[in-house]
Amino acid sequence: SKTILQYCVLGEESVRVRVELLGDESEDAGLTSKEIEVQCLPCDPLQKMVTVELGGRRLWTCQSCDAGEYVLNLGGNDPEAQCHNCPVGAECVDGVVRGRVPSSTWEIDEEKRQIILTSCPPGYQLSNSVDGDRTSPFSHDSQQCRRCGANQYILNYTQPCRECPAGGDCTLLTMSPRVAGSRWE
Repeated sequence: SKTILQYCVLGEESVRVRVELLGDESEDAGLTSKEIEVQCLPCDPLQKMVTVELGGRRLWTCQSCDAGEYVLNLGGNDPEAQCHNCPVGAECVDGVVRGRVPSSTWEIDEEKRQIILTSCPPGYQLSNSVDGDRTSPFSHDSQQCRRCGANQYILNYTQPCRECPAGGDCTLLTMSPRVAGSRWE
């Protein structure tokens, strides 16, 4: 079986195509040719619209992204929709984006047409820059929820994981004094 790409003329609702069918061996094994009209449907939201110039006409077709990529084609035939690398903190399978860390929150940025990590569960720091510093420039591909390490704690996913101070007893979520009655500020 062959995959046949359907190209539609920009601005038109249908396209005429010639279909050629080979008869099977039990029939008269002739070649049947027929011209049919095919409706130009919008691209699937998980596909991008690709345009080409052919014979002085602008044509388009729908194309899926490569493995490890996703696209947000919110309007169906959005010529601006592009494939994006899957952020390191997500999995992109068949165009669907899922966070690698359960309970991480990913939202659609309609203006940028990208998936953006907006929150992480307790015990994780939201990292969206190459170096992991929240004051560094945003990096779409670097977005992830980073689990705090042993002997670290975090109060809020927007803050960095902190080392447990001497005399403290730390878990991922809390820091408490080892000596009863001592105070920490």
